[in-house]
Amino acid sequence: NYDLALETLDRLEAERSDPHEEDIESRRLEVRVLLNTRRRDDEALERVEDILDDFPDHERALKLKTVALLRIGEIDEAYEMIRAAAKLATGKDLEAERADDEVGEEVEVAQTGEVQAADEFDAQLDLEGRERDSYWCAVRVTFKRESDEFEEAARIAEACLADDPTSTALLNEAVRLFSDLGRHDRALELLVEAKRAMPYDRDIRKGLVAYFSALGRFDEAEAMLRQDLEAVAENPQDAPPLHEATLWADLGGFLLDQERFEDGIEALDEVRRILGQQIAPDLLFRQADAMIRIGRYDDALEIADTTSIEVHKPMLRGRVAFERGDYATAAEELDQAALIWPDNARVRYYLARAAEGLGDFDRAIAEYRQAVRADSALSAARERLIKLHLAENRVRQAGTIIQFVSPRQQAKPSTALRVLEIEYQVRVGEEPNLGIPPSLDLPLDELRIQAIDALARGLQRMSGEAAAESVLAALQAQTPPAQQNILMRRRVDLLLDLGNPEAAVALGREALEKRRVNWLADLALGRALVRANQDLEEAEQRLQRVVAARPDEPEVHTGLGELAMARDDLAGAARHLDRALELDPGDWQAMRARLEVFDKAGESEEALALLRHFVRRDAPYDARGALELARRLPDDSETQHEERIQLTRQALRFGAGEDAAELLRSLAPGPAEAA
Repeated sequence: NYDLALETLDRLEAERSDPHEEDIESRRLEVRVLLNTRRRDDEALERVEDILDDFPDHERALKLKTVALLRIGEIDEAYEMIRAAAKLATGKDLEAERADDEVGEEVEVAQTGEVQAADEFDAQLDLEGRERDSYWCAVRVTFKRESDEFEEAARIAEACLADDPTSTALLNEAVRLFSDLGRHDRALELLVEAKRAMPYDRDIRKGLVAYFSALGRFDEAEAMLRQDLEAVAENPQDAPPLHEATLWADLGGFLLDQERFEDGIEALDEVRRILGQQIAPDLLFRQADAMIRIGRYDDALEIADTTSIEVHKPMLRGRVAFERGDYATAAEELDQAALIWPDNARVRYYLARAAEGLGDFDRAIAEYRQAVRADSALSAARERLIKLHLAENRVRQAGTIIQFVSPRQQAKPSTALRVLEIEYQVRVGEEPNLGIPPSLDLPLDELRIQAIDALARGLQRMSGEAAAESVLAALQAQTPPAQQNILMRRRVDLLLDLGNPEAAVALGREALEKRRVNWLADLALGRALVRANQDLEEAEQRLQRVVAARPDEPEVHTGLGELAMARDDLAGAARHLDRALELDPGDWQAMRARLEVFDKAGESEEALALLRHFVRRDAPYDARGALELARRLPDDSETQHEERIQLTRQALRFGAGEDAAELLRSLAPGPAEAA
């Protein structure tokens, strides 16, 4: 609250008895607050120049003036301020090496618009000797890199690292530079050399783990951590106190980041063994979170009962209640957590999920928006809110969330968000951008499939299945042969949705005639044959080939489940459809087929339980599920009657159409007219 801070400073100035001009700390603080408001840069510059008139060689004031100059675009003068500050700090003239940063990262702050407090500057004034020289070396490297003078930046970095190869500030900047240049081997070499020189430095070790991970070399990162643990076990007397616990904590965190929850929990158990009650509460929270992810709810609740951090108690209890499907309790617990920690994005995210489970989508939207404001890097909240808006046909609102840029935090869009953007672009009539860059977490072929799926969804929602199929057919004719089966597969799905399995089979056969045979062609033709009830032996052969190549493909298990149903093999159908829903819990085709299996087996209660979970948690925006649940629920009490009404309204909200409107009129004639 910068305005309140300024008011408080003004009041303190008015009340003081000693001369304000001599209190340089208060004056400097005022400049920092003015800069943080983002709208009073000129005033900040004026105030800091007044300080320098009284204290010409004050290093902190020189740095603040640098920031102010950068913010108003006076780049050349800012460079001179940096040179002056560096010379004052080191006693050396950096000559024309015009470093660009209010110490380290503040230049990026000024250029990108990310406001950061000046506390880091103040801390740097305590540096002395070689460490201070290395610090200003890092500043010079930053400027050259930001100016795209990469070779000069590399020259400076190498020269400075020769004098001080373990400086964290310099090492971080050099690694970033060589990463930008694609010289990953050199970046790793620097980190390895630094770790060899300072084997117990946690920052260097974590930097090396992070770099291995960024390159997808997870095995090497884990091997390094385990080798360090083995070295401590062999020579415990050589390690500093608590070093073993720190290594186990780093290994546990790494494993949890890889979603190896059992292994990560075991590593953190070692930390608890060594430290006992002295273990950091944040580590306990991470361990409890991992326990929740793998269903060890009672163990997580035990940690909630014993943790010393008050807000962690309702956070963990709320998570457990959510996972157990008790959305009312989850909302109650998480509300308590939000009172203590109102801008915690994860709390807001799970509050939104609990609200969805209760059918309160307006509350869910509000909580998702709050989560995005609190932490724009929490991609799950933004992605889910976009899906919600797209499902309720509020396309412009979805676009607002897609295009939101946090003034507090720069966040790189996730691959999933870029895929959702394709659907949005189609639905507002824009040319969709299908050229999403690949990422480590999603291979290029899978990315192409998801992009076409988003394109098909957008076309279907905008113009219907028939028009979408026609557009995809035209696009397929212009697509390279290697990618045509991706479009063909979606065309087959659309034809099946249109109730035309014969045309879907013909389209699959066409791919075979043109020798475009791969798992996508086998999957599309196999499913089409099952739905058309033709050549079931061939369908099975094709689907089994897909299973052998891609055992975790949800759609092939749905196809095999439908094939088993066609043969009256209810046990086989249940097995495959359960697997499909395990892999993709929100797949309506698999859910619809699974309900049919339950019905044939006379298991109506089991069908209701699974469908309720689908609607309340896995796919609350799918109108088909909500409408089906409203139809299936008994109407034996006022509570059940109200739930049926709420579900029908939910189905209407997400596009169920006249079928839902007719049901609502029968359940509540008055409100149905208003709906």
